[in-house]
Amino acid sequence: VGGSFQEAISRSIEVSSLLLGRSPWMAQSPPVGVSSRDAHESARSRSISVQSSAMREGSEGSNRSVQLEEGEASEAFLRPVRVSSTGVKSSRRSSQERDASRDYDPVTGEELPDLDAADKYEDQPPLSTFWQSVFNSTNLLMGVGLLSLPYACRLAGWSAILILVVLAAITNYTAKLLGEIMEYQPSVKLRDGPGAYTIYGFADMGFVAFGDFGRYFMFVVFIVETFGYACVYIIIEGENLRTQLMHFDAFSGFHKTDYLILSTCVFLPPMWLPNLSVLSYMSAFGVFSSLTLFLGVIFEGAVGTKPNADYCTPPQCTGSWLNPSPTTLYKLGDLPIVIGLVMVGFAGHAVFPTIKNDMEQKGQYKRMVDVTYVLVLFAYIGMAVCGYLMFGDHAEEEVTVNLGKTLISHVIVWIVLSNPVCKYPLDMAPIAFGLESFVQITFKIPYNTWVFTSVSLLIRTLLVAVSLAAVLAIPSFAVMVALLGSLGSFTISVTFPCACYLKLFWSDLSLFVKVVNVVLVILGVFGAGVGVYGTIVGGATEDLLHLSLLPPLHGR
Repeated sequence: VGGSFQEAISRSIEVSSLLLGRSPWMAQSPPVGVSSRDAHESARSRSISVQSSAMREGSEGSNRSVQLEEGEASEAFLRPVRVSSTGVKSSRRSSQERDASRDYDPVTGEELPDLDAADKYEDQPPLSTFWQSVFNSTNLLMGVGLLSLPYACRLAGWSAILILVVLAAITNYTAKLLGEIMEYQPSVKLRDGPGAYTIYGFADMGFVAFGDFGRYFMFVVFIVETFGYACVYIIIEGENLRTQLMHFDAFSGFHKTDYLILSTCVFLPPMWLPNLSVLSYMSAFGVFSSLTLFLGVIFEGAVGTKPNADYCTPPQCTGSWLNPSPTTLYKLGDLPIVIGLVMVGFAGHAVFPTIKNDMEQKGQYKRMVDVTYVLVLFAYIGMAVCGYLMFGDHAEEEVTVNLGKTLISHVIVWIVLSNPVCKYPLDMAPIAFGLESFVQITFKIPYNTWVFTSVSLLIRTLLVAVSLAAVLAIPSFAVMVALLGSLGSFTISVTFPCACYLKLFWSDLSLFVKVVNVVLVILGVFGAGVGVYGTIVGGATEDLLHLSLLPPLHGR
């Protein structure tokens, strides 16, 4: 039981990654009697069987068996386990429990897979095509980071664009490294059953390269980053609810803290959903939301709409990129927080392994990464340039706050508001699933009972309350995003891929490649350390915290 939570939450991360990384056409309805998690897991298991089982088993029948076993093993981890009176999981079925129409292993008593049923399973979600994978990757990368790019330019001047391009090049390279690491054939068994020697996630990479330390380290980093993004969504929702509701009489006495509490109340109902795959349909809404924000800001800047007078007025900020506001070439004082703000826009590496496993043609993975980065970098540079020209040195932490009070700006903000409602529960799902599985295993609570349902609701409500407490302690969007970018994104997107690649392929690498990756490891560690230090104790943080705690109508 001691390791149950670690195993449960690691397994849940994989399930949630599938939910986060799939486009709407991938979230098809499974056959009757099969849960939505089964369908998602089946796609991953088919991907694993292509890479490992075809090579090790060598027959069509064994491949189908592997697919079934993987789907059953994966889903069984999140389903209740059969426990004997001695507290040990039972592996045998009594003769009374056996179905005469099924086959059973004569030694272990385990029910054997029904290969005929596998042939009838025609409604499995297909693997992703090249452009579907590009869509999924773009959906993951282009999100929170888009909102804060004009503010990053405010802090660093036009030099922020150079930082953006450099970090894009580095993370593009490390994303490709992940694909190569996944091709490595480990000598150690990673799991029981199918895919036992296949690397398909960060936990596997960490274990193969650095043993148990690597696995547990990545586990901690994933939890911190996942929880951090959930907190960011609360701040986004609270800030934008404030700009939309602050002028109504019913909300005239609300301060920022009140809007943050209101945003958690909005997130609570979807957190209670027992099947989060419903939200995976809407998770793809993130691309539409980001595209609407990008095009809306460009349009507002083209027509020269007056900016939000609660935050700045002409000539300090014109609201037009054709008649630009005053800008600065470069600033160095707030460089650590700027690096964190920019880096968070390239924090999709955690799910890139899942996306590769989900591709029909895995040989096109590197090309898919290149196309994704071109699209994302185009949007990021466009948002940074237009937003900084429009609002100059008065750009706020979230660009939506600066937008004027027009119909288009209101539509943009409400679309942005709807996106976190889906992303928040999906980001918190690994922690929720892990805690639920831990409690279930520890206290032997039957799954489909009112007791388990009550425990589940209590756990998820407490998670929302804890994330609210964290946000109230650090209510600044820029500070929270910068901390995530510095600590989480540098670790997952730069340091870990390069260190793992060096460890596994050292003897096969040229001197140049070794030097490049060693430098990137040092850069990743240094960037994370300096970013966190600069964000926490730097002068910019004090100013940001001061601004974020001011009342909604009188502080800016």
